[in-house]
Amino acid sequence: MKKYIIIILLASISSPSCKKVLETEPGFPTTTNFFRNKQEIDLAINGIYDPLFSGYPFYQEGLNERARHAYLGTDESTSNQNVSNNNYPTHYNATSASSYARGWWGIFFAGIERANIFLENIDRNITLSKAEIDAYKGEARFLRAHYLFLATQWFGDIPLRISSTKSLADAQLAFTKTKDVYDYVITEMTEAESLLASKTSSTVSFNERVTQTVVQGILARVCLFAAGTPVNDTKRYAEASEWAQKVIASGLHHLTPDYQQVFINHSSNIYDNVNRETMWQISAITGLNDVTLREQWVPRVGISATSGLLSVVSGWERTNPRAYYTYTEGDLRRDWNIAPFWYGSSSTTTANPMTYWGPNDSKWNREPGKWRRYYEPITERQNLISSQCFPLLRYADVLLMFAEAQGNVNGPTSVGAIAGITPVDAINLVRRRGYGETKGSRGIATVTLTSGGSGYRAGSTPPITFIGGTRNLRTQTIAGRPYINEDPRATGVVSGGAVTKINLYTTGDCYVTLPTVVVGTAWNASTAYTVNTQVVNGGRLYTVTTAGTSGSSGPTHTSGAATNGTATLTYAGTAATAVAEFPPSADLRTNDYNSAENFIKSIRDERLRELAFENLRRQDLKRWGILIETVRRTGVEVGAGSAELNPDGSKWYGPYAVPRNAAPFNANSNIFSTGANNVSDKDIFLPIPISEILYNKLATQNPGF
Repeated sequence: MKKYIIIILLASISSPSCKKVLETEPGFPTTTNFFRNKQEIDLAINGIYDPLFSGYPFYQEGLNERARHAYLGTDESTSNQNVSNNNYPTHYNATSASSYARGWWGIFFAGIERANIFLENIDRNITLSKAEIDAYKGEARFLRAHYLFLATQWFGDIPLRISSTKSLADAQLAFTKTKDVYDYVITEMTEAESLLASKTSSTVSFNERVTQTVVQGILARVCLFAAGTPVNDTKRYAEASEWAQKVIASGLHHLTPDYQQVFINHSSNIYDNVNRETMWQISAITGLNDVTLREQWVPRVGISATSGLLSVVSGWERTNPRAYYTYTEGDLRRDWNIAPFWYGSSSTTTANPMTYWGPNDSKWNREPGKWRRYYEPITERQNLISSQCFPLLRYADVLLMFAEAQGNVNGPTSVGAIAGITPVDAINLVRRRGYGETKGSRGIATVTLTSGGSGYRAGSTPPITFIGGTRNLRTQTIAGRPYINEDPRATGVVSGGAVTKINLYTTGDCYVTLPTVVVGTAWNASTAYTVNTQVVNGGRLYTVTTAGTSGSSGPTHTSGAATNGTATLTYAGTAATAVAEFPPSADLRTNDYNSAENFIKSIRDERLRELAFENLRRQDLKRWGILIETVRRTGVEVGAGSAELNPDGSKWYGPYAVPRNAAPFNANSNIFSTGANNVSDKDIFLPIPISEILYNKLATQNPGF
């Protein structure tokens, strides 16, 4: 897509203040001399997409920046920036003067205005067939409806602008009620779906432009929101189910077997034209050595880095511990979505150093790891500029929307008439992939101690060594760099010389058969050991009493000290033993859906696990009618920790604690309490920007602002 040209071109065509000047310049594009051929039509249709990419005003923001501060502030995550700045909807302190509210509004209505201009002029084209023009109309009508949907989601009642603004008088437009906007959006998208019948995902080799199944999937989303709070048009649940089922029944989209690969593809600019799980995405302007990239989403929300291969990642999004503990052990999505490590200053060729969080480290303030700069193919980077792609609709979301809508209408075990599956089936498809079952290799869910051994140093935390096991490791490369495979990490807890507990804190990945567990550091030949290191060989535990490098064969003595290479190893006792275990089946248990309450919780938790950081959670909470209470609950947990308990009676997580005492995790203030203290009933919607109030004399401000 020729996005460098679009933004100037469409601005020129759509600006009323330039109209007279432009019409006196015969070589400059206007609505009367444009839309003449397919190239110009493509430029114009791409211009309707452009606000999603470029933002408002004409800067590299769009969903990459404006959305970030609008979508955060939930049980999923928040921002560590400017907690007292009323620009930030994240902390529920935005005002009508907020540049973020103004920018968000501007993104939507810039797209709407461009779609209006397009639809008012495309019929003048005489070079395209009616079928081609109908397809373009379908695309434009969908995009206009989509912008209207986003606008009413965020701002409530809005001006329903379905014709272009040709004068200041046209700008004076009374606001339309949210329900009526939804009705219009659904009607328009339904018409667009018919017009795009010939444009299926199998006919294109990219996913930045909408296809018929994209429209169907977004229609399912719109209908779900129309059915929920505050509109509560509950008949729309059945329609949401039907639209989602059409996507499922099309057979054009499938879950990518490897969950992590979905997001590696986003990072690597790879389009999976086999599974087509990412149905619609934002893609960057990119070249392999292009430092003028304008998309900035991932460098602002990813794992913090300062230099080297990863360039700069600001890491301005912090995860809520509730998101971490919503996953269960063995769910591979947890350690991918919520980074189990942080970066230092990376080298120019690797992501090292990667420092992993310990098993008891605070879960407050960790960072999203869903999109990782390591997998970007470009060879030159300039600070926050990035080539990452970002999904607007994934097939996994369609499955979960079907499950929710169908379950709401007919129950969790009812069979969809079009798709032929039940809501429980749909959720299980998502869960099986999340646990690695669809790719035939999984992570470790538990490490169970079978004997405590003897001779372990008091107060030590012996590392757990995983040896062997068949692994289906990733072998791909990106820009010559190997894909990184995650290893499991665990430590022991020692009391009275014996190991009493094992803490598993990363699950690892890619295991086909289970590894052998060594409780301690496994002895290796020609390895440098420091004093007091405890090593295990043949079930025997040794303490290094003289530092040195081990020899070529392992120690076998069962008493006293012996030289091994240049090191001295003193027999300490019997090594503890433990076994690794895979998670049980990922499928929902009966008690996950045997009541309406349990099924609703299963849906809500699964959406948090699967769709983390994809700009969906805040609006999901709103349509469920639980946004305010959820945000306020975080404020309670900041001081008291979770209400949920582990099997041993401890809390899932305790009160807020800074994860570490050095940047970037030592936030100057408790970012999780700010929004909880500010949030009120008015925050269901954002304030109407003061610019709209001044510009449109018929505009009305939302209550409380």
